[in-house]
Amino acid sequence: MKPVVKRYIFCVLIAMLLWAFTTSAQIFEVPDYKIESKEDYAKYDDDIIKATDWLQQTEWTKEVVIQSNATKFIFDWIEGSPAVTVSISKPLMDLTDKNPKLLMTFMSFYVKYSLQHKAEPDNNKANIYAIKALISKYKTEPTHKKDSDVEKLLKLDAENKLDAWVTTDFVKS
Repeated sequence: MKPVVKRYIFCVLIAMLLWAFTTSAQIFEVPDYKIESKEDYAKYDDDIIKATDWLQQTEWTKEVVIQSNATKFIFDWIEGSPAVTVSISKPLMDLTDKNPKLLMTFMSFYVKYSLQHKAEPDNNKANIYAIKALISKYKTEPTHKKDSDVEKLLKLDAENKLDAWVTTDFVKS
């Protein structure tokens, strides 16, 4: 074989190995959790963050059972958490009415931000972080339904006006 062909084959093999590694790295296992007291929540903080990131990276039509279990885990955690409270507002409902799974994106990223910034809690920053995650999921999710409310946020983000919208229009409602 010619050296050029060998290099090409070698590069293709390396690329295939890297692809295989990255796809296998996306496997997530929901913990076997028991939440019986307020003290139980903190021991799942890292798992909540991992579940949040995994859901963000996984298309809605892939690994549906694991997604359902991860969503239930996050929701159960949020429902009774003494550390984090997520508010569901009218503007948030408008942003997620056509793509209801974006509601969990928002809630889980709000929680993620709150867990990672316990020392300096800031609802505005948590809302901004969660809205940006919602926008990111909307843009990367191939099966999303077009939503004019989210499309408006895409424009605001492109114009660097999203943070201001979140701290005024989104929060006031």
